[in-house]
Amino acid sequence: MEDIELVFLKSGVLSFDDLTREISTEVGLVSDTLTMEERGLAALTALASKGYVDDFVSLTSVLLDHGMDEDKILELVLHVSMYAGVPVSTMLVRALRNANLLSDKKFDKIDGEQADLDRNVAGSQVKQLLHRERAENGYASSSSLGLKLYSVATKLLYGDLWMRKGLSIRERMICSIASFTALSLNSQQRKFFQSAGNVGLSTLEVVAVIGQTAPYSGFAPALAAIALVEEITPNSEN
Repeated sequence: MEDIELVFLKSGVLSFDDLTREISTEVGLVSDTLTMEERGLAALTALASKGYVDDFVSLTSVLLDHGMDEDKILELVLHVSMYAGVPVSTMLVRALRNANLLSDKKFDKIDGEQADLDRNVAGSQVKQLLHRERAENGYASSSSLGLKLYSVATKLLYGDLWMRKGLSIRERMICSIASFTALSLNSQQRKFFQSAGNVGLSTLEVVAVIGQTAPYSGFAPALAAIALVEEITPNSEN
């Protein structure tokens, strides 16, 4: 296994602890704003979203050694498929299993007409929980050209993936914020950065999640995301 110093920053200029401290200091955070596991989820999501397979496998090994549950890794990979695409997640699972880091357990699923009904109901509930008064805005509005596609997203993404065990709603929000930052998905950032507070993430915690992605998917996308946080939450409580 690669040395942990090299896993987190290949140049060896900063150790993981130094890098975390530097990022936390520069964005004005206290060290315990996010747990170390939440920081790990954000970093791992950035790598997964960009499809950086080797570094993703290396960091997964470190996080498993430090006690992260295998189910969290699997659910993170599945969650990322919503944003980076199913082929990316399939590639990551295959790489983890080739490295003997995951068992051969299969994802639980439900099928049939009742499942579709349950997903539609659950999807509407989760969407309302996350976005509240903005749940039907944008591409969810009745006049949107994307409404039919978004209806599928409501059923399969909100109604299935967001409801799965293994990651809490708060942890899934952390993964979503990290993925949107890594992929520079401005429209989704604008919506979810505002919704993060509805599941218990403060503005500073959103910034902390964004900061964790910087070494893995780039400082420029992270800084752009932080600027957007400042734009859309100018008077919010930390």
